[in-house]
Amino acid sequence: MANPGQLPNDTSEDMSLRFDIGDSSFVNGAGSTNISLTGCLENLGYIKTRTIPQESLWYGANTGYYTNDGVNDYISGAWSRSYDLTNNDWSMVCWVKTDQSTKANGVFWSFGASTPSSANRVYLQYNSSFNRLVVNLRTNSQNFIRAYALHDNSTQTGITNSTTGWTTSQRGNTNSAGWTMLTVTYDASQSTPTAAFKIYWNTSELTVQASAPNQGRTAFTPGTMTLMDLSDSLPTSNNAEFSIDEWKYFETVLSSTNVSTLYNSGIIRNNSNFTPITVTQTQVSFDRASEPADDVSGYWSPTITGGVRAMHSATSLNP
Repeated sequence: MANPGQLPNDTSEDMSLRFDIGDSSFVNGAGSTNISLTGCLENLGYIKTRTIPQESLWYGANTGYYTNDGVNDYISGAWSRSYDLTNNDWSMVCWVKTDQSTKANGVFWSFGASTPSSANRVYLQYNSSFNRLVVNLRTNSQNFIRAYALHDNSTQTGITNSTTGWTTSQRGNTNSAGWTMLTVTYDASQSTPTAAFKIYWNTSELTVQASAPNQGRTAFTPGTMTLMDLSDSLPTSNNAEFSIDEWKYFETVLSSTNVSTLYNSGIIRNNSNFTPITVTQTQVSFDRASEPADDVSGYWSPTITGGVRAMHSATSLNP
C-alpha cells in the first residue's frame, strides 16, 4: 500500500484516500467518508484498463481517434499474442464512423500471417458493392464467412437504401457524434459460420443473414494485425475514408449484456475491461500524445501509414 499522500510505486498497489467533500456531484454524492481512488477517477472520466487480473493501468478519458483520408492509409504491425483464432473463442469490438460521401470498401481490422498473404486472414469488412458487413476466417485460401446486408437489417442499423450505402448521408443508427460500435463474436465450438459468428451494430445483433459460405477452416495463429485497410489481403493503398476508435480484443465470446455494457449508452470510453471479463485482452487507443496507436498489453507494434489522429471536439490528447 502506498504511504499517505503518495501515488503507488507500481500498478499492483491499491490506494485509498479520505476526502471531506460537500459537493454532492462528486463520487456519487459521497460526503465525509472513506472512498476509493478508483471511484474518484472513474467519476472524473478516468477509466481503469486491466490486461490481466493482477495488472492495471490508468488512462485519461477518451480524447483522440484515428482517421483515413482515402489515400494510402492504414495502421499495421507485428502481432505477438500467440492465440489460435480458429480453435479458440474471441471477440473484437471497435467504434467506427464513415466519412465517405459515396460508398467504398473498407476493412476495419484484419489479422494476417507473419508474412501477410491473401491465403490466411481474419477480418471484418464493409463490402460496398453489396452494402454488407462481412466477417471472414480465411485459412489456406478457404473462406469461413458470415455476411449481413445492412439494408436487410435496417431496424438495427438504420440504413435502408443499398444504393446510397453506408455514407455520410446515411450513417444509420449512431451515437450523437455519428459513431457506431461494431462487435464480432466467434464461438470456436460451432461448425458453421451461421452458428459461430455474431455481429452487433451498437447493442443490437444483426439477424438477417445474406450469405454464409463454409469451405472449412484450419488452425491459424496470426503474426500481424492491421486496422483500416482497403482490401482483404495485404496492407494496400487508396483507402476508404473511415475513422476508428477504441479497438478491443477479447479471448472469449462476449454476451449481449457485455456488448451493452461496452456501448455505454453511446459514450465512447477507453475501457478495455469490465467486471464480468477476467480473461487476457487488450485494446488500442489513440488518446496519448506519446503513443500514436497505444496497445495497452504490448501485443501489437504498429506504424501509422498515411492516416492521422484527430481529436474529439473540445478535447486535447492525454500526456
